Amino acid sequence: RDESINAQIATGIASYRRHFGRPPRGIWLPECAYRPGYEWSRPVGPAKTWLRPGLEEVVGRHGLRYFFVDTHLVAGGAPIGTYEDRLGQRRLDAARDGTGLSPNEPYTVSAAGRRKVAILARDPRSSVQVWSADYGYPGDGAYLEFHRKHGMDGLRYWRVTDRRLALREKVPYDPNAARERAEAHADHFASLVIETLREHREATGRTGVVVAPFDTELFGHWWFEGPWWLEAVLRKLEGQVDVVTASDFLAAHPPRSTIRLPEGSWGQGGHHWVWLNDGTRWIWEDVYRAEDAFLDVLRATRSRKDPTMRRRG
Repeated sequence: RDESINAQIATGIASYRRHFGRPPRGIWLPECAYRPGYEWSRPVGPAKTWLRPGLEEVVGRHGLRYFFVDTHLVAGGAPIGTYEDRLGQRRLDAARDGTGLSPNEPYTVSAAGRRKVAILARDPRSSVQVWSADYGYPGDGAYLEFHRKHGMDGLRYWRVTDRRLALREKVPYDPNAARERAEAHADHFASLVIETLREHREATGRTGVVVAPFDTELFGHWWFEGPWWLEAVLRKLEGQVDVVTASDFLAAHPPRSTIRLPEGSWGQGGHHWVWLNDGTRWIWEDVYRAEDAFLDVLRATRSRKDPTMRRRG
């Protein structure tokens, strides 16, 4: 429900302000997802319909100036996806015709009569180098194998070796070899970023942007050598590419075009199938019931000014 969405965004803004001393200018919405405004009904339960605003309108009301979306929502084509490793054969790809729009340009997306909010799209060429289940950097044979642990101390002593091998066949980890591969992968990534921006300028005459969002937990957790790689990438880009915040880029290069976006996310298939499918439908019925009950209680206690429903920091 919109009350829940607004509460989540407000909580995120409050947390950011507490840590950084100022409100945020933009937001990375969960799963790089987007929903336009339309007459909406819950996918499970009673078929009640109501008009819901587009997410650009929601974030704009909170004073946010931009958010991030997945490549295919801007450029069309097949979604990149980030969940193939986890889903195996359970996947559904939904491609659409190309739009001719570049993911290396900023755009605005606007509800009628509302303040325009900027969007930045995930760059496909750089993102796939990390996220691809087939040839992404973290799957390199020299890197630490996340899934095999020593039975006694729980530590990891093995390397990926080959993704097709059983865990018992993995060979011991060599940190020196892993660091060399991190440097090589950083060279490749930096070259790709430089090439992408050069091609964009040659094609358009304008300064482009490469947006490469990754979950922070990837670096050091899922991908043990990720911090080495990230440090090397920043070192290799120095003096060749400006590494900037989204806010600074948009201030220097405001969007030139306003576009309309379809609904979607960076989940496998480009929509919401990962989270809403035949295997998860039952839990959404419980989620919606719990959400309704919570909001009913909240309204009732607010009307009585119940102090037990207030938290003071």
